[in-house]
Amino acid sequence: MIKQHRTVLIIDDFSPDRETYRRYLHADREYDYTVLEAQSAKDGLIACEVQQVDGILLDFSLPDLDGLEFLAALKKMPLSCRPTVVMITGQGNETVAAKAIKSGAEDYLVKDRITPLMLQVAVGSAIASSKLQQQLQQKIEQEKIVSQIALQIRQSLDLAEVLQTTVNQVRQFLQTDRVVIFQTQPNGDGAAIVESVGSQWRSILATNFYDPCYIDRYNDQYRKGLIVARTDIYNAGVKQCYVDLLAPLQVRACLIAPLFRGEELWGLLIAHHCSSPRAWQESEIDLIKQLSTQIGIAIAQSELYQKVQRELSQRQRVEAELSASEAGLRLALEAAKMGTWDWNILTNQVQWSANMEALFGLQPGEFDGSYAMFVSRLHPEDCDRVLDAINQSVATGAEYNIEFRVVYPNGYIRWALCKGQVFYNQTGQPVRMAGVDLDITPSKQLREEKEVLLLREQAARAEAEAANNSKDEFLAVVSHELRSPLNAILGWARLLRTRELDKETTNKALETIERNTQTQVQLIEDLLDVSRMIRGELQLTITPVRLATVIENTISSMSLTAEAKQIQLEVTLSCDCQILGDLRRLQQIITNLLTNAIKFTPAGGRIEICLHKYDDQAQIQVIDTGIGISQEFLPHIFDRFRRANSSTERSNDGLGLGLAIASQLTALHGGTITVSSLGVGKGATFSVLLPIFEPIINVKPEISPEITPPLPLADIRILVVDDEIDSLELLAFTLEESGAMIKPVSCASDALEAIAQFEPDILIGDIAMPQVDGYTLLSKIREIKGVGQIPAIALSAFAKEEDVQKSLEAGFSRHLTKPIEPTELVKAVSEVLIEINTVINK
Repeated sequence: MIKQHRTVLIIDDFSPDRETYRRYLHADREYDYTVLEAQSAKDGLIACEVQQVDGILLDFSLPDLDGLEFLAALKKMPLSCRPTVVMITGQGNETVAAKAIKSGAEDYLVKDRITPLMLQVAVGSAIASSKLQQQLQQKIEQEKIVSQIALQIRQSLDLAEVLQTTVNQVRQFLQTDRVVIFQTQPNGDGAAIVESVGSQWRSILATNFYDPCYIDRYNDQYRKGLIVARTDIYNAGVKQCYVDLLAPLQVRACLIAPLFRGEELWGLLIAHHCSSPRAWQESEIDLIKQLSTQIGIAIAQSELYQKVQRELSQRQRVEAELSASEAGLRLALEAAKMGTWDWNILTNQVQWSANMEALFGLQPGEFDGSYAMFVSRLHPEDCDRVLDAINQSVATGAEYNIEFRVVYPNGYIRWALCKGQVFYNQTGQPVRMAGVDLDITPSKQLREEKEVLLLREQAARAEAEAANNSKDEFLAVVSHELRSPLNAILGWARLLRTRELDKETTNKALETIERNTQTQVQLIEDLLDVSRMIRGELQLTITPVRLATVIENTISSMSLTAEAKQIQLEVTLSCDCQILGDLRRLQQIITNLLTNAIKFTPAGGRIEICLHKYDDQAQIQVIDTGIGISQEFLPHIFDRFRRANSSTERSNDGLGLGLAIASQLTALHGGTITVSSLGVGKGATFSVLLPIFEPIINVKPEISPEITPPLPLADIRILVVDDEIDSLELLAFTLEESGAMIKPVSCASDALEAIAQFEPDILIGDIAMPQVDGYTLLSKIREIKGVGQIPAIALSAFAKEEDVQKSLEAGFSRHLTKPIEPTELVKAVSEVLIEINTVINK
């Protein structure tokens, strides 16, 4: 078995203890350890800076710093130099242990009680947990950066400011040496317009470049929107002219994303790693891809703003030139959406300037000059207020100054600012009133938009704070939920390998390992489902589905779980309706709701599952007599990662994703999901409404015979390729148990040598293999005469929809996701062979 490698730093001033810990780690049968040693905290910190360390065994009592002071110093170092820490104390002081965990230690051990297994499990669990937390934190930071850039684009029209913020945050996230935005020209010329670079590396800001490789090779690649990732420019197979261009810039590795202005290539977002070669991670490439889209939006938005500014400047210049003449005045009034009016109080006639009719939504010549027509255009809610202001001005001579709304015939509402003055005759009688009308609709709308944005910003800040708290709680829950089954798996696995257990204990151990492995698989599947939903990449396979069958199958699979808690399941299926949906995802909805009900219903309780027809929809209800839901938490029941109780005293496990996934899947099927509860201790009712599918031709379906189990694989010759030896042995054992003849190989070259002699009936190949992956292997096999067209099944730990589609397009008949149940593997082989024989017989 090939061991995985880890590097551990032991910091202890007592040499015999260091030697003991070194011996314990080297005794680990699963991992190959490189052990580093330091006698002081200072030496340990230096070691973390100069070498990549996976974990630290830290003695609490050191000659220069104690364990808590070391943890505080470690936090000041960059995240990439900050390994996980397992604290070792000389005595079982729980207070010291608690402070160590609070200060950042992942675990602690008491020196006099350490055993080899205890040390190996503690170090392994700490490193695994740390890596998972780092991956989650990196994903959160990536989403935070994209959100911040998108928010700044919406709030700022300063393109240079947006681009500078982008390169600063990208360099910080990637922990790389230089990030630039390069604006290109069609002929290959261009210049770096913004830059973020480390102090020890050369700045290339405002430097002009000519790339001779750009036009003849990379232009089309960038125009297609492809991301270019180079691990080492000297070993990437690129042209020498490209190497010559980058060498003076001290570049070893680069990551490049094209930037578009509409459909036109505008420039490049480039990350340079100068200190050493670098393998770019998928999350890093994904961040660059997302930010290139956001930058394209900023470019388009900035250019539109500049165009508007130019047009506005030009219009103002024209207005200034024409302001001296009467014609210029009229144009200025129209440009400013301003009109003049004069009301003869004695005759009740009104004179308007030429543009006033348009300001009041009238056609030219439509205004009849009456005071009544003016009043008819006022908004009903403002009419009395305007008339009172006019009467007040006429009575007192005060200035008429008011804002009101005008209603156009088509329903459009305009805001007007009206100012006027009353004129009197020699006897003091009011005779006329004149003034101006100004269209202030844009400024009012801008003011309202600012108020709306302010409210949104306040709500977003509150939501962000809540999301931050939820994130911390979620990370703690993820750590707990992944570590808990891992503890049982590792513990029983060690006992099986190191002790002779009786048959009953062995079976119990294997059942425990299998159950906890399935728990971890389900946790990962839930996280992947939520990730697909957030990105909008979850796809459904739509077919007509009988809901009654889905419910019956779900209840059948979960009845034992309910019986274990002595919970009574009651089923009422009052309609036999069909919907258009994805069978697997519909069963996932019902399973999640039923799992939730069983989890929160005490022993001896009752759960009712109902299917009714509700108008033109199918209604599924899951009603339980469980612990109920408080009114405060009820609105948040379907939120992702939300749990009614996230403390360490909670009595139920899980990530808080089941109901959120059920809600999202229901929405994707065009349905709705609701919940009701009378309160804590009074049970809950979950209701799902889905649109019913009525076939155009109502033909009674034939009753299909029961599906027979997969046939044994007797005399079937199978070539199995997997570079992971444990996985290869499991696959070979499973298939041999089904009667197949197996040829197991661990690399593509061995598979190509064996295929002609072995003449397999089917190929089962891993996708992710070193040097030659599964796609390339299948392509080479297809070129071999005689055996090149054998059917093939792909195995992969990649489970995204695009991964499945890529395997099918490459020529594989099936894509199976690891870990796979043995029965599912045998079934898949049988189905593929049956399909091939059916096609041949036709």
